[in-house]
Order: sequence, then structure tokens, then C-alpha cells
Amino acid sequence: MDSKVDMEVEIAGAGRCPPLEERPATGSNPHHAMLCATILDKIRHGVCYFDQDRRLLWSNRQYAEIYGLAADTVCPGMTLREVAILRYQANTCPKLTSTLDEFLTWSGWVHHGAEERVWTAELRDGRTIRVFHQPMPDGGWIAVHEDVTDPMRMELEFGQAYSLLTDATGSPGTWEAPAAERQQTVFG
Repeated sequence: MDSKVDMEVEIAGAGRCPPLEERPATGSNPHHAMLCATILDKIRHGVCYFDQDRRLLWSNRQYAEIYGLAADTVCPGMTLREVAILRYQANTCPKLTSTLDEFLTWSGWVHHGAEERVWTAELRDGRTIRVFHQPMPDGGWIAVHEDVTDPMRMELEFGQAYSLLTDATGSPGTWEAPAAERQQTVFG
């Protein structure tokens, strides 16, 4: 048996995929568009896509549900302001905003800019939502919304238990969230 085995494997099409900006639009392949919509509707996170004019282009059912809204009330073409008003009426705006005007200002602020961001907000209904905000080259953005209430609560309880344990044993130490979990936090 030859000790030198050729480990190079040719993968059909490898290295020939055009850059994203040169690929055909999703709309040019109806099957692909349907597949993407199905996948995004099956994930547990809320996903929304707004254009540069702050108009909703697309959202999945979970985006509405995470904020206590009926899926048929959040429709393409709505403005960020209209979605924010629905959230305010459903009492799913951040605790740090006490009026509709404050919430509208806050909504405009967190969705402004060309930087990728992650933030966490405690809502008036007691839940905590983490948002991954990804600006798009055209000035719009895609955001993924995740209810992190239970993990945040467990993290807090673990930290408290760790502190009690170190206090009881006299061992020095403090508990801190892992670096990967640290992010910009907007609590009310």
C-alpha cells in the first residue's frame, strides 16, 4: 500500500461561487425564496427586515409574537413608527421608556447607524429581549430578536448563589458573565 495518499479532494463548484453581491436575487428563484421564508418562519427567533426608509420589508411570525402582537397586525410596508406604536399598546416596550414619545425616540436611536450592534432590553411585561442588529449596505437593517428572559434569570441566580457560596466559605472571588456574553445592555 502506498504511504503517500493524495488527500486533495475536488469539490464540484468549489471556489467558483460568486460574491454575495453578484449572486442572483432571491426573488429570481421562487423555490429558493419559499425555502428561505419557510426556514425563517420555523426558527424560534423573531426576524425583521426594514429598508432605508424604515419600512418593514419582511418579518416572521415570531417577530410579532415575541412582542405580544398578532402575526397579521405586523405587515410589510408598515413603518418602524407604526410597529413601535403597536408594541407600546401591547406594553412590550423597554422599561426605560415611560411615554410613547420616549419609546419612538429610543426606537429611532437604536436602529440608527451603520454599525452592527447587540443590545438587551428589559420590557415592561418583565421579559428580557436581546436584539442582534445588522445594517445592510442600502441603509436598511435586519434584526434578530430573542427572548432571553430565562437564561438571564438563570445567570443572575447562578451569580447570587456563587456569591453566597464564596461569602459562606470565606473564599475570595466574584462571579462575572463570560466575555462572550458581555454586550451593550439597555435595561429599564
